[in-house]
Amino acid sequence: MSKVTMSHHCGSHSNIGGAMATLRHSFNKDFRSKEEHIDKNLSDKNIVLHYENLKDAYQKEFGEAVKNYNTKQVENGHPERQIENYMQKISDDKQKNVLYEHIIQFGDRNTIGVNGDSSNHIEAMKDFVRGWDERNPNMHLVGAVIHRDEKDGTDHLHLMYFPVARDMTRGLEVQNGYKQALKQMGFETKAKERTAQIQWEKSEKQELERIGRQHNLEIEHKHGNREHFQKDVYKAYAEKEIAEKETRDVKEDLENNRNALNNLEKDLQKSREEIEQIKGMVQEMPQVPSPDGKGLHRGYFTQDYVRRICNSYRNDWLTERQKTGQEKERADKAEQQLKSFGDIKPYQLHDPDFLRQRAKQIEKNEREQKESHDREWQHEHSRNNHTRNIEISGR
Repeated sequence: MSKVTMSHHCGSHSNIGGAMATLRHSFNKDFRSKEEHIDKNLSDKNIVLHYENLKDAYQKEFGEAVKNYNTKQVENGHPERQIENYMQKISDDKQKNVLYEHIIQFGDRNTIGVNGDSSNHIEAMKDFVRGWDERNPNMHLVGAVIHRDEKDGTDHLHLMYFPVARDMTRGLEVQNGYKQALKQMGFETKAKERTAQIQWEKSEKQELERIGRQHNLEIEHKHGNREHFQKDVYKAYAEKEIAEKETRDVKEDLENNRNALNNLEKDLQKSREEIEQIKGMVQEMPQVPSPDGKGLHRGYFTQDYVRRICNSYRNDWLTERQKTGQEKERADKAEQQLKSFGDIKPYQLHDPDFLRQRAKQIEKNEREQKESHDREWQHEHSRNNHTRNIEISGR
């Protein structure tokens, strides 16, 4: 019996982008062939054990529950609470993950080798996948693939799944709930005991060891987490993070391109408006007749003719300026008249009775001011006459 180590890494993807990046990294040959550590000549050695479209898998598990939930919300008078896209809802929920992943490996370069010919570890991983649904009825398996196309890597298994909690009393009848799914499979966090997740992962590792022994693989336990998780598994996990980063970069580029396109559309609209303005200006300009083509200056305008055209343009321009000045003068005069009305509301300008009454008041004020001015003038005139009479008497 061969002694080998066993590596078992667990990860999760909180959003749709990360989940799709992992599935693409795991199953897309064209995408994998572009990665530096992948030998595209070995791509055919990869073994796909199971694959489902993630969107279809979510619809299969949660579609009916979402439909029932939406119907109930409408009946209760809350149509705004309906769920349009359940997978997107999970992606937006910071407390949940769209997809989970296990990376499993038997042995390393020293025991299994690089792209080795031994089939014991391959058969062990296949058997582990075959028993997944029976062991984990609440963990919907989306994908399972054995990667054997890495230049310096040891064969390893990728498992992708999401939790399914059934018979729930709050919210959807069937929903993505990790703790609830583990509890329904018999793993529950209790005081002074390991968490439900650790209990379940330990159970899966024990099953791996049992299957490994069936295939003549004796699992050797080494001390220290860093030794336990072999270098090849860390590399696989790093590849997954690179794929997620590439997805984020692509999304960022798309957003930048979308913003650039919007700016271009705005500039184009502005250019169109400027063109329309120029067209209007051209239409308003006087049409210059074609040269008469007679005599020595055939095909050209004479100097006197050009001078007459320029003077005509100048006179038209001066006329327009004069009209503009007259209009401004009328506007200033109207503004002064409006100010003389005092503090009035805009709507009162359209009330004839109010304007008539205000005009009478203004006329009365002007009359009173004139009478006051006349009295002051008469008083001043009388005083001047009195002073003059006194001076004459004094002489």
